[in-house]
Amino acid sequence: MPRTRSRATGTSSEMQNLNKYDDLLRCRTTTEEEEEEQQPQEVLKKRKEVVRLKEKAFAETMTDLPEERLKLLEDSPFYKLVEMMSGHVQNNKVIKKLASMFSTNNKSLSLLLDGTRCIVTPQDFTSITGVEDGDEDVIIRKNSKPEEEPEETKIFLTENGKVSNVNVLEQLTHTKDYDTLRRAFALLAMQKIICAPLNGTLGRSYLKYVRDVSLLRKKKWATHAIHLLVRSINTYKNGRGMTRSLGGCTVFLLLYVRKKISETIPDDELSDETRKKMIDVKLDELLETCNKHRTDFETARSVKNTMLQRNESMITALQKVNKKCVREVENKNAKALLKVDGERTILKFQNQLDARMADIDSILEREEARSEEENRRPTVISKKRKGVNEVEKDAVVGKRKKTGQKVIMEPKHAMQTRAQRTLKPIRDSDRADGGGIGKGSGGSGGNGCNDDGQCIRI
Repeated sequence: MPRTRSRATGTSSEMQNLNKYDDLLRCRTTTEEEEEEQQPQEVLKKRKEVVRLKEKAFAETMTDLPEERLKLLEDSPFYKLVEMMSGHVQNNKVIKKLASMFSTNNKSLSLLLDGTRCIVTPQDFTSITGVEDGDEDVIIRKNSKPEEEPEETKIFLTENGKVSNVNVLEQLTHTKDYDTLRRAFALLAMQKIICAPLNGTLGRSYLKYVRDVSLLRKKKWATHAIHLLVRSINTYKNGRGMTRSLGGCTVFLLLYVRKKISETIPDDELSDETRKKMIDVKLDELLETCNKHRTDFETARSVKNTMLQRNESMITALQKVNKKCVREVENKNAKALLKVDGERTILKFQNQLDARMADIDSILEREEARSEEENRRPTVISKKRKGVNEVEKDAVVGKRKKTGQKVIMEPKHAMQTRAQRTLKPIRDSDRADGGGIGKGSGGSGGNGCNDDGQCIRI
């Protein structure tokens, strides 16, 4: 009997010790399964893109104003915006695509339908929006110490010193002072259209330009609008975080491209509706072509953003599991071992994820460098081609003087180097056939000597 009790007691003690180790071994798997059952699967957040320009809100506000108030604003440098903005011009989907096509290095937009790049200028902004340049620059400094505002502009501020959109609308609608009405309209045009801010609130520095509304026309508002637009697009492209804001007068890009497309349509007797439909079709073709060129780049950027979110979620989940497992273990040695092993595993996993991110970053950097090189290429090639043409022209003249014969240049193959291009005198057999490869302008794309005996270079 005592022997039996001894064996039973020993078995119970061994089982307790085994249960401790069993809990230690099972904590890595069972805790994960329990957490998966208790917590719903985390949903990846989609990146939000916001266009800050509010053309519809501006148009509705101006439509609600009485006719007599609108007449008082006709001398404002921004009044033509009232006639242009109908509330149906802005298209955020197209604007975002045009912003992605815009090169901030040389302020140009690629119109791939004819293979050209158009540089945007303040003159273009004036011709489209009616906002003109004066003689004085508009200087807006960030983080500058705010000035003490006089009473005529202080009414537009909130208690914390920011420009209030509510106060601007209130003064625009109800004020009986002529200058206050013009100040409110100028601030509304800046905030909604010309200088649409990234955070939705107009900077306080703009108040100094409306203190004396008679001086508004002396400022370079078109130049400032282009500068602000380029800076906003650059921030939009390179911005990080879950929200990307596109500020500035972005509707100008849309109107600019539509104007360029309209210039390619013949001036036949077309109705406005027919011309508008033709412009819409050509604009869709342009955006589709540009999207094909940017597919790889945008896909890589999207993959990177998704992987970053997944990586953060996985690392956070591993850290939670490791902490929970360590808390449940009572043995100090086992707890220390489990903690160190878990941290080492998480660190190794983090390094592997960082290596993947480095590969994707290198792909994005190469694509951005190639895109910037393409943006600069037209100007560089045109100058280089001009120099080569001069050299080839001098070579033709020198060869003609030396041999006393008319010469032509061989056609340049696409893969032919400059050193392989040679000059050959025209043979007598070629003369008999009518001047080499082609005769005059009547040949089908051929080059040679024309009827006057002049050399034509291919």
